[in-house]
Amino acid sequence: MDRFEVGWRDDEGEHRRPLTDVLSVEFEAGLPVRGFPSYRGQRHFPGLYWSATTGGHVGFESWLERDRGRRRRTHRAYEIVENRIARARRHGDREAVRALRRERRSLPSQDPHDPGYRRLRYVRYCDDFLLGFAGPKSEAVEIKEKIRTFLRDELKLELSESKTLITHATSQAARFLGYEIRAQHADTKITRNRRAVNGAIGLFVPRDVIRDRCARYMSGGKPALRGPLLHDEDFTIVAKYGSE
Repeated sequence: MDRFEVGWRDDEGEHRRPLTDVLSVEFEAGLPVRGFPSYRGQRHFPGLYWSATTGGHVGFESWLERDRGRRRRTHRAYEIVENRIARARRHGDREAVRALRRERRSLPSQDPHDPGYRRLRYVRYCDDFLLGFAGPKSEAVEIKEKIRTFLRDELKLELSESKTLITHATSQAARFLGYEIRAQHADTKITRNRRAVNGAIGLFVPRDVIRDRCARYMSGGKPALRGPLLHDEDFTIVAKYGSE
């Protein structure tokens, strides 16, 4: 154990000693190595909390505080086209305005790589869980490794490599509880003069599931006849199909 060193800070400054020499030092005695985040619109309250167990203050920061920024910054290329549209309007060039609007519609209005914006969302059903993260893949890998470590050390469970995947929500759907979840993108879907679909999370039924369900009621590539239901009432027929 002498090969390992522990570094910490307290009221007297910074320290670094072999692990065997600091076994008597309480973990809570160390000061935070960085400040707790604080910003407008914060939904959690990190900071120093009084602990009756330790008789002192303990630092707390929710994992959800990975969320940063109120909104993404404006995409630079989008902003340039916006300025060109305003200039064309001042000169009365309607043809240029229409062309620039079409160009603007192909660009994201917000910067998807904004380093000051992060979002992390979590949903679980039994032993299946899904994380949605807005940020770089390197940080997504870091989150996955932290989950693996927690499951192994705290719950004595192993993370399934075949089922635990990191996918890009726009180009590759995530399978969860038999559904496909992905970020939608359609520049041609306009609602109230805005692209209302882009970036919205959609829940979809996989094509293989649809084919399997349809195959139950097909015969020779056509809808199969179900003679026993011929003389039943409409409610009974609908209830029959619904129960299947």
